[in-house]
Order: sequence, then C-alpha cells, then structure tokens
Amino acid sequence: MKFPQFVEYEEVNNGEFIVLNKLNYKRIKIGKAELEFLANIINKNETNIESQLSEKQQKFLRQQFERLGFIGDRKDIKENKSFDISRIKLIGFNPSKILDSLSNIITFLCNPYLVVLMLIFCLIPYFALNHIDKDWVYPFLNIKFNLSTIFLLYFLIIMTLFFHELGHAVSCYYFKGKVRKIGIMLLYFQPALYCDISSIYNFKSTKSKIIVTCAGLYVQFILSSISLYIYILLKIAFHIQSTLLIYYSVANLTLIILNIIPFIKLDGYWLLSHLLNVTNLRDKSFLYLFSILLSKYKPLNKRFTKKEKIIFKIYGPLAILFTAYLWVSIIIRLYKFVWNYNISLGIGALIILFGLVSIQFINFIRNSTKNLDEYYQLVK
Repeated sequence: MKFPQFVEYEEVNNGEFIVLNKLNYKRIKIGKAELEFLANIINKNETNIESQLSEKQQKFLRQQFERLGFIGDRKDIKENKSFDISRIKLIGFNPSKILDSLSNIITFLCNPYLVVLMLIFCLIPYFALNHIDKDWVYPFLNIKFNLSTIFLLYFLIIMTLFFHELGHAVSCYYFKGKVRKIGIMLLYFQPALYCDISSIYNFKSTKSKIIVTCAGLYVQFILSSISLYIYILLKIAFHIQSTLLIYYSVANLTLIILNIIPFIKLDGYWLLSHLLNVTNLRDKSFLYLFSILLSKYKPLNKRFTKKEKIIFKIYGPLAILFTAYLWVSIIIRLYKFVWNYNISLGIGALIILFGLVSIQFINFIRNSTKNLDEYYQLVK
C-alpha cells in the first residue's frame, strides 16, 4: 500500500492500524480492509475501490477520512484548534531536538534496574520520618500560611509539574515514541502543563503505554521523597524544622492522588483506558449512554461488546457526575474569591462563568449528537 508523505501508519495489533495525518496530527484506528480502502481512495485507484466493505460503510469511512483531512482539499490544513474551555492551551514548544541531544542520559535514567532502585529510595523517608520526628504532622494542625510561604510553595508545585511532564516526554522518547509538544494550559481554569505523547497509541505493548502514562507520577514521587530527605537532614544535622518541605511533600502527594482520578482526562484516565484496552473511553461511554436514553439510537448498542457495555454503564455516569461536581466547585470557589473583593464583580464573574460552562455543555451535546448521527447512519 502506497501513501503520500503526510500519511503515516503503524500496525498496533493483528489487523489493527493507527493512521496519522502529519499535517494536522489527527489519527484514526482502523482495520486492514479500511486501510486498503483509504489507500485506494488517496491513490484514486477506482478499480480496487470495491472491497469487503458495504456501500454504507464506505460512505461513512469517506466522511471520516475527509473530516480528518486524509482526503479532500488538503490545502492550508493546520493542526486542529477546536476550542474547549476545560483545556485551554496557551503556549508550547517541540522538544524533539532537546530529547535527541540527551538520548544517552535518557537511556541511563530509564534503565529498569535504576527505576526499581529509585522507587525503593523513595519509600525510605516515609518509614523513617515517624522514627526521627514524631511531631512532623504538627504543622498541619496549626497551618498558618504567610505570603512568602504561599509563593514558594506555588513556585515549587509549578516546577514539579514541569518535571512531571518531562517524565512523560523522556519515557515516551525512550520507547521510540514522538513527543510533539510540551506547553502551558489552563485546565478547568487552573494553570497546568501538558505534554503531547499521543504517539503512544502506536505502541504495540500495553506495558509500554502504562509506563509512559505513569512516568510523570513517578517523577513527582521522587521529588516528594527528596523533599523529605532534605527535611530529615536539616532536622538531624541542624535541628531545623522546615515546615515548607513538609507542606510541599504532602501537596505533591495530594496532586498525585488527584491525578489518578480517571473521570477527567488526566493520567488516571489514560491509565484506565490502557488497562481496559478501550480507546476514547470517555467519549464512547457518553455515546453509549445516549444510545440507551434515546430510543432512536438504540441500534448503536450493536457496535459495543458485552465487556464494553459493562464498562460504559459504570464509567459513564461516574464521569458525568464528577465533571459536573468539578465545574460547580470551581465556579463557587472563584465566585467566593471575587466576592470578597467586590460584590458587583462577583456577580459579573458568576454570570460569565455560567455562560462559559453553558457554551461548553451545548458544544458537548452538539458534538455528541453529531457523532451519534454518524454512527447511526452506519448501523441502522
């Protein structure tokens, strides 16, 4: 099969392929028959268009391939910039050259034996702390943050998140994946960093996918442990009790726990998706729930396996409830924060936030309905 340079494909399972459009970095997972169909369309080989696919399937695939930019007018195709107020990307850069220059160091850092030793190293201070300083928990019973402590803690957390994303990038590079971008974004209006490691979908090994997904948490755990080592050293050698280091370590561990919550697209979501071997877990769960609630789309149930249906019935409602809770808590917290300074400003902020969330919800319903209609046309 011949493809132009902007199309890249790789077999990930027997008869399953990930096809990437390098012009806009959109990808699709398809079978061998669908891949051959795409090759015939792109090469305009009309004699081989007839395949194992029905006319309805061919029509559906043509629509999907055109939407992803594989066929049709490809002039001035750019990266997808669809707006999502829950994930607003601000700036980013391609780290490929930096990673290439550090390839030998990366190979050393990702050595499995070193990783195991580092995990053992990280566990030691947690067991030692209770023996060395039984009053280490006291600061949390009398928390009094001053402005300088808040600033330092915030700075340390931001730096930690940078190293977290760097952990994803390094491990992805180690397994021969491509890291397209590292940058800064607003995640549910909270400053955060991101790393595009979507190339892991091309990995054949589920183990490799899981390792890359957990690499950021691994780095965070190391940094949290180092802060405790420094705390213990200062306590023993200089009789200094640095509460900032304790605050940082606990805040870091809290972020790790929050990060593994699988109901929004953080590390926990991707980890669960890889463990269950279900791509687009969140979107498929919502589609399945719509197909149950709306009788018109009931035939869509046929395209899901029994295992998937069980997963979607559990995951879908929990994801909806958690997302709703997250939005409501963010709105209330921001409203209270602004209200303390100005009542009118607080009311204005509440109206703006409510409007933005409403737009997000409308876009979600519209996109879900569009996807439902496309799949419905295929199976009805």
